[in-house]
Amino acid sequence: MKGEDKMVKQLLIAQDLSSVGGVSLGIAVPVLASYHQRTTILPTMLLSSHTGGFGVPVKSDTSPLIQSFKEQWATIPIQFTGAYLGYLGTVESIKAMGSLLAELSDVEKMTTIDPVMADHGHLYSGMTTDYVNELRMLCLAQADLILPNLTEAYLLAELDYQENPSELEVDQLLKQLLKKLNLKAVVITGVTNQQNKIGVAFRTAGNESGWVLKEKREQHYFGTGDLLASCVVGELMTGKALEEALRFAVEVTWKAMSVSDKEVLDGRLGVNFMSILPDINQRMGN
Repeated sequence: MKGEDKMVKQLLIAQDLSSVGGVSLGIAVPVLASYHQRTTILPTMLLSSHTGGFGVPVKSDTSPLIQSFKEQWATIPIQFTGAYLGYLGTVESIKAMGSLLAELSDVEKMTTIDPVMADHGHLYSGMTTDYVNELRMLCLAQADLILPNLTEAYLLAELDYQENPSELEVDQLLKQLLKKLNLKAVVITGVTNQQNKIGVAFRTAGNESGWVLKEKREQHYFGTGDLLASCVVGELMTGKALEEALRFAVEVTWKAMSVSDKEVLDGRLGVNFMSILPDINQRMGN
């Protein structure tokens, strides 16, 4: 049939999938669909719920399937215009993703990694030094942009964690990561300044840098980092410059938290990311 062999262009999203709780793939897929991105979805871990307060979830590691997925995709065939990686979960999954991305290399492909593994100065439960080292090597080999939080940034840079670094110290950390991991850009999330504002700090290989901040909110919501990162990826995939992308992503993430503050819901179910999808649709001219 004519057209059967036409290359299918897709954005690869590789993250965990939680049945209960609005995080990771549960946020990334609808957000990036709003950005008109056709996606190939690779669940790196299946969970009955996310790990934040619902007890011990049922987990299933999908890393043994990645090679088989890749082989079947090759028959379609798919051309990846970008890759967006989040929580990978195991050393085996990191290695499998590294192999997959190496085979999918394309000069037009932008790879973004949110190196989910730690927060507040500590690794997440089950994470090891080997995991950190493997993820660092994956970022070096494949990433164009990374979006670590402050703890993850220090781990990737192999520096001692500082709880409240100065703006100068954050900028030095950004420079260290750019050089060490040979990146096009770094965004550190969850940074704060002396005026009690919170947001992101960024630096590019072209020496563009800055901070994008909003007033700190008291309530914590699961999924805010996933929402911010997904919006950044969507913005960049549709041609926005990094600083513009970050300003929009921070603004709508803050808005989603504000909407969530007014809802009488179980906070474990995550931030109300659905509330900002109309903002993306408007931005896309829908």
